[in-house]
Amino acid sequence: MSYRSNYLDLDPTYRDAFGRPLLRMSAACHRTDGLGSPKVLPKMAGNSTVLSDDPNSLISVVLAGSSLPGIAAAPSPLGMPGFAWRLSNDEVAQLLTFIRNSWGNQASSVSAAEVGRVRAALAEFIPSQRQPRNRPANGP
Repeated sequence: MSYRSNYLDLDPTYRDAFGRPLLRMSAACHRTDGLGSPKVLPKMAGNSTVLSDDPNSLISVVLAGSSLPGIAAAPSPLGMPGFAWRLSNDEVAQLLTFIRNSWGNQASSVSAAEVGRVRAALAEFIPSQRQPRNRPANGP
């Protein structure tokens, strides 16, 4: 299923609130078809972390980022930056709900409250995980 059909299939109210910019952030690396780049960037379609009953790991990756060390066959380390500094709880929830229900994925929605709990837990250890300035805790 393509990005276009997934995006246009969203409820118009949700689609307008979600907006293309958030999807572009993930599509830049994970591609609009959700298939990533083999051996380089993980796919979103059918990804076990994306489909987990508990979205906390996925929320953590979006907020704090993730990295893989270089190995002999691929000496350059790979990483995803964290977006806690840039995205509100509501934006993360909308993005992850979209990803968890696109490209054949079927998983529960992610709420802004769930994102807020993970953000608070991360902020205890990583101060940069706090809510972006000038944004309400649960909204854009």
